[in-house]
Order: sequence, then C-alpha cells, then structure tokens
Amino acid sequence: MQKHDLTLRCAIVFAIALLFSDCNKPDQDYPQYCQIVQLTNKGNSHSSDYTARFEYDAKGIPLRITRSNAAHSTPNYLFRHDKHNRVSDIIGSYGNGAYGYYFETWHRLKYDAKNRIILDSLFFSGIIDNNPKEMPGVLFQQSVITTKYDDKNRMLKYHELLNGGGFLDRYFHYNNKGNLDSIVTRWDDGHEYIIRYSKYDDMVNIHRTNPLWQYLDWDYSTNNRLPTLTSNKYGLPTTIAINSIKDDTPYFLTYGIGNMDIQYSCK
Repeated sequence: MQKHDLTLRCAIVFAIALLFSDCNKPDQDYPQYCQIVQLTNKGNSHSSDYTARFEYDAKGIPLRITRSNAAHSTPNYLFRHDKHNRVSDIIGSYGNGAYGYYFETWHRLKYDAKNRIILDSLFFSGIIDNNPKEMPGVLFQQSVITTKYDDKNRMLKYHELLNGGGFLDRYFHYNNKGNLDSIVTRWDDGHEYIIRYSKYDDMVNIHRTNPLWQYLDWDYSTNNRLPTLTSNKYGLPTTIAINSIKDDTPYFLTYGIGNMDIQYSCK
C-alpha cells in the first residue's frame, strides 16, 4: 500500500512538473506569450521616423495603437470589443478615436465558431460614432469582405465586394515551410495579377503574436519576409534593417519598415 502511494505521489509530481514545463513553453500562435508593445523606426527612402505604441487589456486583447506622427495611410488605431472579448471594430483615425473625430478606415468584424474573421464591413472616410457616420460632402465608401481558411487557420481566399459594384478574389498559396508562396488576385472582368514571395528569415513571424495582425496584413506565414538582425529568446525579431527595396515595400499594419526596433511584453 505504501509503495502504491509513493508511486502515485511521484506520478502526480511528474505531471505537475510537466504541466508547468508546457506552460513556460512559448506558443507564438497565442497572443498572451509575446505581444508587441512598441515599434521604433528610423526611416529611409520609403519610410519615416516614428514610434508606435501598442496597448492591450489584461487578456491580451488590443485596445489601441498610437503613432507619434499619425497621417494619411498611417493612422492611430482604436479597437472596440464584443461581448466575447473579441475585437469587433478597428478604427483608423488621426486623433484618439473619440466620438466626432474623422476616421480614415473602419473595419467591422464578424467571427465563426473558431473565432476566425469571416466577415469584414470596411468603411472609408467618415465620422466616429456608435456606427460609422457619413461626413457631409465626402463620398461614403464601403467594401464587404468574406474570407475562407484552411485547417491550419491560414487565410485561403479573400472575396471583396467593392463599393459601387464589382468584386475581386484573392487566393493565398503556401509552401512546404508554411510560408506564403504567392497571392493570386482576380477581378470580375477576368483580369489577374500574381505576387510571388521567396525570401524569408528563420525567425518567428511577428504577425503570429496576434491573429488580428495576421488578418490585417494577410500574413499567416511561419517566418518573416524581413531581414532580421537580432531576435529575443522566443525567436521573435527585435531588430530589422532594410537598406534597399528590390521587391514589395515592407509594411506592418500600414506602417513602413526601415531600420526598426521591436519591443515585446515577454522578456
């Protein structure tokens, strides 16, 4: 009986140790481990100097991103939440997102049972209120976006119903390393455009720190399309340096990347 109790106690101790070992192991597909808290960029020919600060609630849900020099196409972001603690609205504004301020873009999101964004009502140029509000004398535009995913929760298809009629489809193809290989865009008139990607680092993709960043940048790749100089112990880039542009201009959430330092909540 004593031997049995000793064996049981040892098994319990081992299970607890294993549990805590797993808890300490970072899984970058879940935001609570390493959230981006600040981007500090030194500009070059395609990007400017700026600092962008990220704020989250206690559950790791984004609250806002504040940029030091918000401007056209590079706004601050305010995030509203639904009753399930998911981001329901993403408001891009030059100010603090208060009611009555002008917004540049406004995403209104709907989710499926797996908490993946499947519907995005995207508004352009309006006034911030409970709902997007039309600005007098300014064309109030809207697109409606639906998305489909694979069994790894990566975006496979992006269908956009354009304001005023017409649509386009984007198809995402991945290689055997889990990185985006190409995006095929097809318009309703049959026109097609293909972007191919080939160069990746061997670090953890910064978009994997939050599924919202993946969605907004259409980037579900394992690694980064960025020249990483340094990284932290979790394999996330902490310093990026882009001296010349040969392919597509690198961005993160519309913010151009030059020589950038990235700070995280994890140490």
